[in-house]
This record gives sequence, structure tokens and C-alpha cells, in this order.
Amino acid sequence: KIADANYNATQGQNLTVIGMGVTEKGTVTNALMKVTVEYQEKDRCMNQLWPWGFEASSMFCAGNGTYDTGKDACQGDSGGPIFYEDNGVMIQIGIVSWGIGCGIGYAGVYSDITEEREWIDQTICEHSKNSVVPRCESQPISPSAPLDTEMILLASQSSSIASSIPSKTPTMSPTMSPTISPTAQLTVVTEEAELTQRERKRLEREEKRLERERTREENERTKEEHEQTEKEHKQSKSKKRVL
Repeated sequence: KIADANYNATQGQNLTVIGMGVTEKGTVTNALMKVTVEYQEKDRCMNQLWPWGFEASSMFCAGNGTYDTGKDACQGDSGGPIFYEDNGVMIQIGIVSWGIGCGIGYAGVYSDITEEREWIDQTICEHSKNSVVPRCESQPISPSAPLDTEMILLASQSSSIASSIPSKTPTMSPTMSPTISPTAQLTVVTEEAELTQRERKRLEREEKRLERERTREENERTKEEHEQTEKEHKQSKSKKRVL
């Protein structure tokens, strides 16, 4: 059972968490485990956990006293329930969400489903065929948005392609509305024009690249010729000094 939207837990109230996450031994268990923790007022949770993003509007926290007793949910328990017992009935008030370590000085954090009860009820009712859930009898079910026949007509027209084969007999009456989409022939021409334009741009880029390459090679060749001339000139002067 899920707690009502107007349910308010009290400071120190015993809550039970169940799951198959990491145990105090640091290993994951194959058996369903449970632990009892104490509900903490949201002001206390905020004072301790606000640096990590605790939000009182959608979360609550639970632990034991100084929170370092080792009793806490842990990795692998996320998504599991936390609930209280009322005359033998387990009533869920939250979902295991996150925490700072496991039972080492910080309270564990849980999603507060009492804050989301209205959304939960609405979602259940919207997806329950013939309102089989008793609660749905008093819940207004949002009707599906009506289909816009005009938009459907336009979409149908815009997706149609003119036939390239003439009809056997002439059309005796005008069309109900103008054709929204271009003809198939025009579409082909447009696509060919786009391809031609892209090809032209590609060729222009390639020509510029080749021109830069030719300029670079010419500059390197000129540099090499200049260096060779300088080298020969120095050798000539050296021979003259030796003589």
C-alpha cells in the first residue's frame, strides 16, 4: 500500500528498508535483507545534506541517532521501498535514492512519494483500462487530445507525390484544395541542382588546395636554389683565399 498524500511521518518514527544491496561485509547479498531506521525531520536533513543537493520538496532522510550505527540502505538498494507498519499493513512512504556512504555519519536519502501521490494516482488511472482501480473513480482522467482532421489532411497532401503517369480519363472536377507539396519532377530537379552546387563547391575547394600546394612547392624550390647559390658563392670565396 502507498501512503496518502496528506500523511506526515514524525521525528524518530521507525521505518523499514528492504533490499539486496551491499551489506556491512561490503558484498552484495542474494537474500532479501531489511533494516530499521528512524525518520528525520526535513529541517535536520536540510542542515546536514543540503551541500549534496537535498531537496525537502521531494525527499526525506532517515537514519539512527548519530547516523554512524551502520544501519542504512546502501549501493544496490536504490529503487527499493521504505515503509512503516500500521496494524500489520506495510505502507510505503518512500523509495531508496542516495546517500553519503552507508551508515557512516549521514542519514540516507529517500524520494518522498507522498509528495508525488497525486501524480502517481493520475498516471495509474490514465493507464488503467475501464478505471479498474477503485481510487480512479474519483480521479478525473485527462482525455486524449482530439485529432485535428485539418492537420491530418494537410499532412496527407504534403506527403503525396504527383504521378508521372497520366490518368486514362480527364478529371471532371477541380481538386478540393491546392497541392501543398512540389511535384516529383520539381523535387528531382531541385535535388540535382543541390548536388551540382555541392560538387561545384567541392571542386572550388580542391582547386584552392592545389593552388596552395603549388605555391608552397614553388617557394621551397626557390629557397633551395637560393641556398645552393649562397653555398657555391661561399665555396668560391674560400678557394680564392687559399690561393
